[in-house]
Amino acid sequence: MNTYTDQETNSDSGAIFDLAMEDKDLLTFIQKPLEESEVYWNETFKLRSVRENNMNLWLPKHYQNTEVYDFQEENLYQNPRIFISVETICSVVNARIAQPSVSPGHDSPTSTQLAKDVQTGLYAHSDKFRTNDLFRICTRNLLLKRAGYLKLRFDPSVGKYGEIVPELVMPEDLIIDQDAKYGEVPRFIAQRIKNKTFEELISLFPDSEQKILELAGVQRRNKKGELVAYKSQLAKKQTIYEVWFRYYEDLEYKGGLMWVDDTFTTVLGKMRNPNWNYDDEGETEEGAVSNILDTPEPPFIPINYLNDGSSYVDVTSMVEQSESMQKIHNRRGFQIMENADQAGSGLVFNTIMITKSDIAKLTGSPDERIGVKGDVRAAVARVAPPPLPAYVIEDKLYSAQQIDDIFGTHDISRGRQSGNKTLGQDQIQVQQDYTRMDDISRAVERMAVKYYRYLAQMFKVYYTEEHWFKVAGEDGQFDFVRMKNDLVEDGIDITVDAGSTMPMNKEAQQVFATNLAKFGMIDPLTLYEVGSGAPMPSPKKMLERLMAYKTNPMQFAGMAASDEFDRNALMDIQVLNSGQLPIPRDDINEQYLSFFNKYMTTADYQKAIAGKPEVAGLYTQHLLECQRIAQATLALLETQLPSPQEQELANQKSAENAQQDRMIDGGGQPSTVQGNQPPTKGQAMNQPKPEKGAVPPQASVAQAAKLPQA
Repeated sequence: MNTYTDQETNSDSGAIFDLAMEDKDLLTFIQKPLEESEVYWNETFKLRSVRENNMNLWLPKHYQNTEVYDFQEENLYQNPRIFISVETICSVVNARIAQPSVSPGHDSPTSTQLAKDVQTGLYAHSDKFRTNDLFRICTRNLLLKRAGYLKLRFDPSVGKYGEIVPELVMPEDLIIDQDAKYGEVPRFIAQRIKNKTFEELISLFPDSEQKILELAGVQRRNKKGELVAYKSQLAKKQTIYEVWFRYYEDLEYKGGLMWVDDTFTTVLGKMRNPNWNYDDEGETEEGAVSNILDTPEPPFIPINYLNDGSSYVDVTSMVEQSESMQKIHNRRGFQIMENADQAGSGLVFNTIMITKSDIAKLTGSPDERIGVKGDVRAAVARVAPPPLPAYVIEDKLYSAQQIDDIFGTHDISRGRQSGNKTLGQDQIQVQQDYTRMDDISRAVERMAVKYYRYLAQMFKVYYTEEHWFKVAGEDGQFDFVRMKNDLVEDGIDITVDAGSTMPMNKEAQQVFATNLAKFGMIDPLTLYEVGSGAPMPSPKKMLERLMAYKTNPMQFAGMAASDEFDRNALMDIQVLNSGQLPIPRDDINEQYLSFFNKYMTTADYQKAIAGKPEVAGLYTQHLLECQRIAQATLALLETQLPSPQEQELANQKSAENAQQDRMIDGGGQPSTVQGNQPPTKGQAMNQPKPEKGAVPPQASVAQAAKLPQA
């Protein structure tokens, strides 16, 4: 029994599933737990009525199922206070896509970069499929229906090799094990899939064609005795259940999946959880199979907020807590509206002095004239309405304030002008509201962590071929990230940066960066980024940049081209490790070859070529081709004239050397020769001819193509 909600489950025994069961036995074991759980959630837990009532408050249909007078029905007072608060929270806590953070599985530069690529791939995939909009709807369902759900599925018809697709699942279409608690993996989750034509079902389950035709009521048969349907029969629609379940076998949890009709008479298909790499499937070409998750799980990603841990679904919602205040607010507003309608007062006629027929002719026009016998004041009197008590208006304002307090959405947070006198008061109010919303933001982040982990798990299972993602890099250029299942290393840890879904406070970041700059505690790159409106990097990244800027400014200027990492080299290494030869590149520089040299001294390289002499041969072939390209580029550079900038630097250096020589030889004063004087005709721009094999000033091709040994 739930102590706080006085609700008790109806199940006397747990659900037992096993894929090895006969279909009829499996149907028997699954039907009862599903039906009992649906009754529990909708009747005992009252989810159906709660969701219907909350939706009426949001739409708004505040007077749904409420009796009112006919004359009132056309002008019912409905202030959508709850709608405004719900939408404010949804937009604030989902202002940005949750930023994933992936920790490497091993302590090596290659593993670190692979983790960064997985992180980039997760974010790029989410951006591609606009999951921020899906998260916003899930947050709305959380506030209105006590739960929100996303589902990840693999669609082989999307893209060249198929794609992982996120989709929204309506909470009322899910039946969850009534015994499941907060944070647990339920024993089963059944999704009600509506309006599937029998033609679609046959295409999804071709092995069960005859069962599906029988389910459709087809009776016509061909000469072989097989059922044959008319086109009109295939166009009929059917509701089915997609049931994900787990069971315990051989001292470990297993996952299963089955599809049944809504009457539980036919099993359309069943299989093991497809989103899992199984040991009995054997090793792939890249090595042993592995997984990111600990056990096979259903692909439904939930979001919870107001939960005491006793239930898989939240025990209440903000909308329910605001319902009474919304009704009071509407009632007081209706009273004020009625009082305003009666502000014109009413007329009372003396029927002795004015006949009823004359009264009926009156229209209320200002130029009307009517005559009476006797005292005019006794013929007609205007009755003023009673004054509206002050507490009516006060009660209306109080109820609105209570709703804002429950949701944490006051005027300034909703984009309205507040009654505060100063900007500081507005900023304090926004900060207080964001503190309340930060709790919901953390619920969104918890959902994002589960989402990214399951997405990485599906990378492991379905990305057997290369999938490419295009993202904007730190230098403003587009980077291409290659994602494949063997590039998702074992042991990685996936989290979400705290506060990454909330709106970015650009002004506060700019003030913070400016204050750091006053004390020399920030590097120019970060200062320029924050000043241009970009988000502030992590403290670790800022410290790395600052140390590089302080110790070696020249190295800092070329941080984007650091010797620690070359994306082109890493991409080519990944291609080589997969047993293929990468496409030759036009530009082979020192950074590219340096990364190759460092990689080939690591254990990762030895593991890649272990027992694979063909891969080692590909490395040798590729490096020889790199040597040829580098030498060709070097020969081309030797025949080119220096650039104007290089000419000026060479002239300045030559002049400085000449001055030093004269001072050493004769101790004379420095010459006044200008370093940027143009060379005379026939003069080689004040610099000696480079020796054979030397690198000219403009060349940087790996120091004359010094290559690593394969």
